[in-house]
Amino acid sequence: MSWQDLMAKKKHLLGDGAMGTMLQQAGLEIGAAPESMNIEQPEVVKKIHLAYLEAGSDIIQTNSFGGSVLKLSRYGLADQMEAFNMAAAKLAKEAIHEAGRKALVAGSIGPTGELISPFGTLEPQEAEEAFALQAQALARGGADLILVETMTDLVEAKAALSGALRTGLPVWVTMTFEANGRTNWGVSAKEAVEALKASGASAVGANCSVGPKEMLATAQELAKGGLPVILQPNAGLPQLIGDETVFPLGPEEFAQCMKPLLEYAKIVGGCCGTTPRHIAKLRDLLAAH
Repeated sequence: MSWQDLMAKKKHLLGDGAMGTMLQQAGLEIGAAPESMNIEQPEVVKKIHLAYLEAGSDIIQTNSFGGSVLKLSRYGLADQMEAFNMAAAKLAKEAIHEAGRKALVAGSIGPTGELISPFGTLEPQEAEEAFALQAQALARGGADLILVETMTDLVEAKAALSGALRTGLPVWVTMTFEANGRTNWGVSAKEAVEALKASGASAVGANCSVGPKEMLATAQELAKGGLPVILQPNAGLPQLIGDETVFPLGPEEFAQCMKPLLEYAKIVGGCCGTTPRHIAKLRDLLAAH
Protein backbone atom coordinates (compact mmCIF):
# COMPACT_ATOMS: atom_id res chain seq x y z
CA MET A 1 0.00 0.00 0.00
CA SER A 2 1.41 3.39 -0.99
CA TRP A 3 0.93 6.65 0.87
CA GLN A 4 -1.08 7.93 -2.09
CA ASP A 5 -3.48 4.97 -1.80
CA LEU A 6 -3.91 5.56 1.91
CA MET A 7 -4.32 9.29 1.38
CA ALA A 8 -6.99 8.72 -1.25
CA LYS A 9 -9.07 6.75 1.24
CA LYS A 10 -9.01 9.28 4.06
CA LYS A 11 -9.50 13.00 4.33
CA HIS A 12 -6.68 13.15 6.88
CA LEU A 13 -3.90 10.74 7.78
CA LEU A 14 -3.03 10.36 11.44
CA GLY A 15 0.62 10.29 12.40
CA ASP A 16 2.01 9.35 15.78
CA GLY A 17 3.36 11.40 18.66
CA ALA A 18 6.64 11.81 20.48
CA MET A 19 9.16 8.98 20.55
CA GLY A 20 11.71 10.69 22.81
CA THR A 21 9.09 11.51 25.45
CA MET A 22 7.99 7.89 25.53
CA LEU A 23 11.55 6.51 25.62
CA GLN A 24 12.39 8.75 28.56
CA GLN A 25 9.33 7.49 30.40
CA ALA A 26 10.50 3.96 29.62
CA GLY A 27 13.89 4.56 31.21
CA LEU A 28 16.16 5.97 28.51
CA GLU A 29 19.23 7.24 30.33
CA ILE A 30 20.12 10.92 30.03
CA GLY A 31 22.96 11.30 27.56
CA ALA A 32 22.35 7.94 25.86
CA ALA A 33 21.65 7.58 22.14
CA PRO A 34 17.92 6.78 21.73
CA GLU A 35 18.72 4.76 18.59
CA SER A 36 20.76 2.26 20.62
CA MET A 37 17.51 1.00 22.15
CA ASN A 38 16.57 -0.46 18.75
CA ILE A 39 19.24 -3.09 19.42
CA GLU A 40 19.54 -3.15 23.20
CA GLN A 41 15.85 -2.91 24.16
CA PRO A 42 13.83 -3.54 21.00
CA GLU A 43 10.76 -4.62 22.97
CA VAL A 44 10.54 -1.14 24.51
CA VAL A 45 10.59 0.56 21.11
CA LYS A 46 8.09 -1.86 19.62
CA LYS A 47 5.74 -1.36 22.58
CA ILE A 48 5.71 2.38 21.87
CA HIS A 49 4.90 1.76 18.21
CA LEU A 50 2.10 -0.61 19.20
CA ALA A 51 0.64 1.99 21.58
CA TYR A 52 0.46 4.55 18.77
CA LEU A 53 -1.04 2.02 16.38
CA GLU A 54 -3.67 1.16 18.97
CA ALA A 55 -4.38 4.89 19.30
CA GLY A 56 -5.13 4.97 15.59
CA SER A 57 -1.94 6.10 13.83
CA ASP A 58 -1.86 5.55 10.07
CA ILE A 59 1.85 6.43 9.96
CA ILE A 60 4.46 5.61 12.58
CA GLN A 61 7.94 7.11 12.66
CA THR A 62 11.03 5.04 13.27
CA ASN A 63 13.26 5.55 16.30
CA SER A 64 16.07 6.96 14.16
CA PHE A 65 15.85 10.74 14.52
CA GLY A 66 19.55 11.05 15.44
CA GLY A 67 20.67 8.06 13.42
CA SER A 68 23.09 9.68 10.97
CA VAL A 69 26.78 8.79 11.20
CA LEU A 70 27.48 12.43 12.06
CA LYS A 71 25.09 12.50 15.02
CA LEU A 72 25.99 9.00 16.25
CA SER A 73 29.68 9.86 16.18
CA ARG A 74 29.04 12.07 19.21
CA TYR A 75 28.31 8.89 21.15
CA GLY A 76 31.13 6.93 19.57
CA LEU A 77 28.52 4.84 17.73
CA ALA A 78 29.02 5.85 14.09
CA ASP A 79 29.89 2.26 13.19
CA GLN A 80 26.42 1.19 14.38
CA MET A 81 24.56 3.49 11.99
CA GLU A 82 23.37 0.81 9.58
CA ALA A 83 22.36 -1.63 12.32
CA PHE A 84 20.46 1.00 14.32
CA ASN A 85 18.51 2.29 11.32
CA MET A 86 17.68 -1.09 9.82
CA ALA A 87 16.47 -2.27 13.23
CA ALA A 88 14.42 0.91 13.64
CA ALA A 89 12.49 0.26 10.43
CA LYS A 90 12.12 -3.47 11.09
CA LEU A 91 10.69 -2.86 14.57
CA ALA A 92 8.08 -0.48 13.16
CA LYS A 93 7.16 -3.01 10.44
CA GLU A 94 6.87 -5.79 13.02
CA ALA A 95 4.62 -3.64 15.19
CA ILE A 96 2.28 -2.98 12.26
CA HIS A 97 2.14 -6.70 11.50
CA GLU A 98 1.42 -7.57 15.13
CA ALA A 99 -1.26 -4.89 15.35
CA GLY A 100 -2.93 -6.16 12.19
CA ARG A 101 -3.11 -2.61 10.86
CA LYS A 102 -2.73 -1.05 7.42
CA ALA A 103 -0.20 1.60 8.30
CA LEU A 104 2.99 3.07 6.88
CA VAL A 105 6.51 3.31 8.28
CA ALA A 106 8.14 6.73 7.97
CA GLY A 107 11.91 6.56 8.33
CA SER A 108 12.76 9.48 10.60
CA ILE A 109 15.83 11.58 9.80
CA GLY A 110 16.69 14.58 11.96
CA PRO A 111 19.42 17.24 11.80
CA THR A 112 23.09 16.35 12.13
CA GLY A 113 23.56 18.81 14.97
CA GLU A 114 26.43 20.44 13.08
CA LEU A 115 26.61 23.77 11.30
CA ILE A 116 26.94 23.69 7.54
CA SER A 117 29.48 25.85 5.69
CA PRO A 118 29.97 28.80 5.66
CA PHE A 119 28.74 28.97 9.26
CA GLY A 120 30.44 25.71 10.21
CA THR A 121 32.86 23.13 8.91
CA LEU A 122 30.36 20.64 7.50
CA GLU A 123 30.08 20.83 3.72
CA PRO A 124 26.60 20.32 2.17
CA GLN A 125 27.81 17.37 0.10
CA GLU A 126 29.22 15.68 3.20
CA ALA A 127 25.88 16.13 4.94
CA GLU A 128 24.03 14.77 1.90
CA GLU A 129 26.21 11.65 1.87
CA ALA A 130 25.55 11.03 5.57
CA PHE A 131 21.81 11.45 5.09
CA ALA A 132 21.88 9.17 2.04
CA LEU A 133 23.55 6.37 4.03
CA GLN A 134 20.96 6.67 6.78
CA ALA A 135 18.04 6.75 4.37
CA GLN A 136 19.34 3.69 2.54
CA ALA A 137 19.61 1.76 5.80
CA LEU A 138 16.03 2.72 6.70
CA ALA A 139 14.87 1.64 3.25
CA ARG A 140 16.60 -1.72 3.62
CA GLY A 141 14.85 -2.15 6.94
CA GLY A 142 11.47 -1.69 5.28
CA ALA A 143 10.57 2.00 5.54
CA ASP A 144 7.75 3.00 3.18
CA LEU A 145 8.85 6.62 2.99
CA ILE A 146 11.47 8.91 4.48
CA LEU A 147 10.51 11.77 6.79
CA VAL A 148 13.17 14.45 7.11
CA GLU A 149 12.05 16.35 10.19
CA THR A 150 12.73 19.19 12.63
CA MET A 151 14.99 21.08 10.23
CA THR A 152 15.77 24.76 10.75
CA ASP A 153 18.45 25.34 8.10
CA LEU A 154 17.09 25.12 4.55
CA VAL A 155 20.52 24.12 3.21
CA GLU A 156 20.60 21.13 5.55
CA ALA A 157 16.97 20.26 4.78
CA LYS A 158 17.73 20.22 1.05
CA ALA A 159 20.85 18.10 1.64
CA ALA A 160 18.79 15.59 3.60
CA LEU A 161 16.07 15.60 0.95
CA SER A 162 18.59 15.01 -1.85
CA GLY A 163 20.28 12.21 0.06
CA ALA A 164 17.01 10.53 0.94
CA LEU A 165 15.70 10.73 -2.63
CA ARG A 166 18.48 8.35 -3.66
CA THR A 167 16.46 5.53 -2.10
CA GLY A 168 13.68 5.96 -4.65
CA LEU A 169 11.20 6.32 -1.80
CA PRO A 170 8.86 9.31 -1.33
CA VAL A 171 10.46 11.91 0.92
CA TRP A 172 8.49 14.23 3.21
CA VAL A 173 10.16 17.20 4.91
CA THR A 174 9.08 19.13 7.98
CA MET A 175 10.83 22.17 9.36
CA THR A 176 10.45 23.67 12.78
CA PHE A 177 9.06 27.21 12.75
CA GLU A 178 8.77 29.59 15.67
CA ALA A 179 5.55 31.47 16.46
CA ASN A 180 6.67 34.25 14.08
CA GLY A 181 6.43 31.83 11.13
CA ARG A 182 10.19 31.53 10.61
CA THR A 183 12.80 28.99 11.64
CA ASN A 184 15.54 30.16 13.98
CA TRP A 185 17.66 30.49 10.82
CA GLY A 186 15.13 32.99 9.47
CA VAL A 187 13.57 30.69 6.86
CA SER A 188 9.91 31.50 6.18
CA ALA A 189 7.27 28.87 5.50
CA LYS A 190 6.86 30.28 1.97
CA GLU A 191 10.59 29.99 1.25
CA ALA A 192 10.70 26.48 2.66
CA VAL A 193 7.78 25.04 0.73
CA GLU A 194 8.90 26.59 -2.56
CA ALA A 195 12.47 25.29 -2.24
CA LEU A 196 11.53 21.83 -0.99
CA LYS A 197 8.85 21.37 -3.64
CA ALA A 198 11.33 22.32 -6.36
CA SER A 199 13.85 19.86 -4.88
CA GLY A 200 11.48 16.88 -5.02
CA ALA A 201 9.66 16.65 -1.69
CA SER A 202 6.34 14.77 -1.84
CA ALA A 203 4.92 16.55 1.22
CA VAL A 204 6.06 19.40 3.44
CA GLY A 205 5.16 20.65 6.85
CA ALA A 206 5.98 21.86 10.33
CA ASN A 207 6.78 20.08 13.55
CA CYS A 208 8.11 20.82 17.03
CA SER A 209 8.99 24.22 18.61
CA VAL A 210 5.41 25.41 19.17
CA GLY A 211 1.97 24.17 20.07
CA PRO A 212 -1.08 23.95 17.79
CA LYS A 213 -2.25 27.51 18.40
CA GLU A 214 1.10 29.02 17.46
CA MET A 215 1.33 26.87 14.31
CA LEU A 216 -1.81 28.19 12.60
CA ALA A 217 -0.24 31.03 10.59
CA THR A 218 2.56 28.74 9.43
CA ALA A 219 0.00 26.13 8.38
CA GLN A 220 -1.88 28.68 6.31
CA GLU A 221 1.32 29.65 4.48
CA LEU A 222 2.42 26.05 3.90
CA ALA A 223 -0.96 25.17 2.41
CA LYS A 224 -0.40 27.66 -0.41
CA GLY A 225 2.49 25.57 -1.74
CA GLY A 226 0.41 22.95 -3.51
CA LEU A 227 1.80 19.90 -1.65
CA PRO A 228 0.18 17.80 1.09
CA VAL A 229 0.89 19.49 4.44
CA ILE A 230 2.12 17.72 7.58
CA LEU A 231 1.51 19.37 10.97
CA GLN A 232 2.94 17.86 14.16
CA PRO A 233 3.10 20.47 16.94
CA ASN A 234 4.22 20.00 20.51
CA ALA A 235 1.73 19.60 23.33
CA GLY A 236 1.87 23.35 23.85
CA LEU A 237 4.80 25.66 24.55
CA PRO A 238 7.32 24.00 26.88
CA GLN A 239 7.54 25.25 30.45
CA LEU A 240 10.45 24.70 32.81
CA ILE A 241 9.17 23.62 36.22
CA GLY A 242 12.10 23.01 38.52
CA ASP A 243 14.52 20.92 36.49
CA GLU A 244 11.79 19.39 34.35
CA THR A 245 10.48 20.53 30.96
CA VAL A 246 6.69 20.23 30.96
CA PHE A 247 4.31 20.49 28.02
CA PRO A 248 1.00 21.94 29.25
CA LEU A 249 -1.63 20.56 26.84
CA GLY A 250 -3.36 17.38 27.92
CA PRO A 251 -4.85 15.00 25.34
CA GLU A 252 -8.30 16.59 25.18
CA GLU A 253 -7.07 20.18 25.01
CA PHE A 254 -4.40 19.26 22.44
CA ALA A 255 -7.00 17.71 20.16
CA GLN A 256 -9.32 20.70 20.42
CA CYS A 257 -6.46 23.09 19.63
CA MET A 258 -5.66 21.02 16.55
CA LYS A 259 -9.13 21.54 15.09
CA PRO A 260 -8.38 24.79 13.20
CA LEU A 261 -5.31 23.16 11.62
CA LEU A 262 -7.36 20.46 9.91
CA GLU A 263 -8.39 22.91 7.19
CA TYR A 264 -4.77 23.17 6.03
CA ALA A 265 -3.21 19.78 6.82
CA LYS A 266 -3.45 16.37 5.20
CA ILE A 267 -1.26 14.58 7.76
CA VAL A 268 -1.53 15.45 11.47
CA GLY A 269 0.16 14.16 14.59
CA GLY A 270 2.18 15.36 17.53
CA CYS A 271 5.73 16.07 18.57
CA CYS A 272 7.35 16.70 21.97
CA GLY A 273 5.12 16.05 24.95
CA THR A 274 2.47 14.13 23.01
CA THR A 275 1.65 10.53 23.89
CA PRO A 276 -0.65 7.79 22.57
CA ARG A 277 -3.45 9.37 24.61
CA HIS A 278 -3.01 12.63 22.67
CA ILE A 279 -3.09 10.73 19.39
CA ALA A 280 -6.21 8.81 20.44
CA LYS A 281 -8.02 12.08 21.13
CA LEU A 282 -6.83 13.43 17.79
CA ARG A 283 -8.21 10.28 16.15
CA ASP A 284 -11.59 10.98 17.76
CA LEU A 285 -11.46 14.55 16.45
CA LEU A 286 -10.74 13.32 12.91
CA ALA A 287 -13.59 10.84 13.11
CA ALA A 288 -16.00 13.60 14.14
CA HIS A 289 -14.57 16.01 11.57
